[in-house]
Amino acid sequence: MPKIKPLIVFCVVGFATALAPAASAVALELPVPQAWLACENDLDCAAVEVGCEFWQPVNKRFATSIQRTYSTGCKKSAPSGPEPPTSCAQRQCVNGPYTVHYWKVLGDQDYSSIQYRLISERIGSCLQAANLEMTAKDRSSWVELYFQRTYQVILGNRLPDETLLDLVMASVIPCEELVDWQRVQSKWERAQPNVPAASRVRVDHVPKDYSFDDVYPPLIRYARDFQECGQMSTRDGYRFWGDMLAEFSIRPDGTVDPESLNATYPATAHMRQFVDCASEAFKKLTFPAPVDHRPVSVKVLIQVPMVETR
Repeated sequence: MPKIKPLIVFCVVGFATALAPAASAVALELPVPQAWLACENDLDCAAVEVGCEFWQPVNKRFATSIQRTYSTGCKKSAPSGPEPPTSCAQRQCVNGPYTVHYWKVLGDQDYSSIQYRLISERIGSCLQAANLEMTAKDRSSWVELYFQRTYQVILGNRLPDETLLDLVMASVIPCEELVDWQRVQSKWERAQPNVPAASRVRVDHVPKDYSFDDVYPPLIRYARDFQECGQMSTRDGYRFWGDMLAEFSIRPDGTVDPESLNATYPATAHMRQFVDCASEAFKKLTFPAPVDHRPVSVKVLIQVPMVETR
C-alpha cells in the first residue's frame, strides 16, 4: 500500500462547474420497486431513514410506503446519521450530491463510518469502471489512507462548504492510482504457482518511482528459500507453514540494506536455525538498481499456506 505523502493543493476555482457530476448515485441496499424511485426533478425526492446506517432515497409520494415496508429495529445501535441531500439523476431518486458541509457535519457528530462508506463507494466506482475486484482487506487499507487524505485536503485548504464532495474525492482518490495498483497485484498473483502448498508473495508497498515488476521476481525466488528454511527447521513428519512480514530498503546498488530488514517470522521447532537461514538468504537478494540512486523502501508479505496431510 502507498504511504501518505504530501498533498498537492486542491483548488476549486475555475473548474467546479465544469466537472460537477449530477449526483453521487449509491447502489440500492433495499429491493425497492423502481416506481418508488422514479422522479422528474429534485423536488420529487426525499431520503427516508430505514435504520442500519442507511437513508433510502425515494419519491416523496412513496415515503410512507418505504417506512412501512422496510423499517428495521437497528436504528439505535447503528444510527443513520444526519439526513443526506437527495436529487433526481437520470429520472431516479438518489442520495447526493454531497458537499464539504455534509462531510464536516458527519465529522462533528462522529459519524466516521458514513465517511468511510462514501470513500469506499468512490473506490468501488473506480474499480467497477476498470472491471477489477479488490479484496476486502486491501479495500479497507485504501479506505483508511484516503480517509486521512480527504480530511487533510478539506481542513488544510479550508474548502467552502458548498464545494461538491465528488470534486474533492476525484482529486484525493485518483482512479488511475487504484487501478494501476490492483492490475499489477492481479498480474503477479496470476504469475505465481497456483498449487496448495506453494509459497505466495504479496508486495504491499514500493515507492511510485520504483516498479513492482522489479521487486516481485527476486522475492518470488526468495519465497522458495524461505519455505525450505522453514521445512528444515520443522520437526520430522510435519509440514512448515506460516507468514513472514518484512520491511526493508534496497540500496542504490540494488542490494538489500541488512540493517534495514525488519521482519516477523512464524514459529518453528528450531527457531534460531530458521531465523538465521531465512534472514541470511533475504539479505543476499539483489534487485535492479534505483534509477535515481536513492534507497527504496519495500513492504512484503510471504506466505506458506497450511495444507492438511492425511
